[in-house]
Amino acid sequence: PGSATFKFDEESVTLSNGKKIVDGQETELLDENAYGDLNTDGKEDVVILLSQSGGGSGIFIYIAAYVSGPVNYKGSNAIFVGDRISPQSLSISNATVTLKYLDRKPDEPFAAEPTVPVTNQFVYRSGEFVEK
Repeated sequence: PGSATFKFDEESVTLSNGKKIVDGQETELLDENAYGDLNTDGKEDVVILLSQSGGGSGIFIYIAAYVSGPVNYKGSNAIFVGDRISPQSLSISNATVTLKYLDRKPDEPFAAEPTVPVTNQFVYRSGEFVEK
C-alpha cells in the first residue's frame, strides 16, 4: 500500500514510500492497518488509514483498502472519517472492517482532545470500499 494509488473524491493520489506531497498538501500512510479477506477471493487484503494535511490546521483521516485482484493488488477509494480524530483500533472479520476511534462532541472545538468513542464499519462491495 505504500506505493499504491488511492482515490480521494475525484482526485487520485499515488503514494511513494507511504507519502505524497502535492501543492503543499501531504498525504501519508498511517501506522494503523488490518489484514483479512475483503473481497472473498481467498487472498489477504489490507485496510489502511491515511492522513491529509496542509494549508490549514486540519489533519483529515481517511480509511481505504488495498485489495487483491485477478493479477495485482490495487488501492480503493478513500473514505473520509474525521478531522483530528484519534484512531484506537482497526480490524477485519468476516469481510467487514471495524474502525474504532475517539472524536469530539458536535459542539466542541477541534482544539479539544477527542474523547467520544465512535465505531464505524465498512465493506468492499462491487469494487468500491463503502461504509456499512
